[in-house]
Amino acid sequence: MIGRVIHGDGQGKALGYPTANLAVDLRTLDTPDGVYAAWAVWQGKRYPAAVIISRVVDKYEVHLIDSVLADFYGDELRVDIAVRVSDIERCASVEELKEKIDSDIRDIRNVLFGEKKS
Repeated sequence: MIGRVIHGDGQGKALGYPTANLAVDLRTLDTPDGVYAAWAVWQGKRYPAAVIISRVVDKYEVHLIDSVLADFYGDELRVDIAVRVSDIERCASVEELKEKIDSDIRDIRNVLFGEKKS
């Protein structure tokens, strides 16, 4: 998938997990909603990434794991999905959402780097 980075609503950044929102027509994707382990490529450099695909909120978001999110609005970002790690879940609180994100990122690290869950 290659998409242009667009401005989002800033929710990921406010939670401590900034994301690049891609301008993607989700109706054209075969990939089901969920959280995915992936590799993102920007300006020739490859980054481990968490990808969130949600047709409910019409978003294709990419969080670069352990990377400072650069200002790449308008740039193209390539995303190579490795594997689906979880479903999209509705959380009852911000704390529960952060715990879910942390768990997903641990699972993604395990998939991409063979790291064990802690």
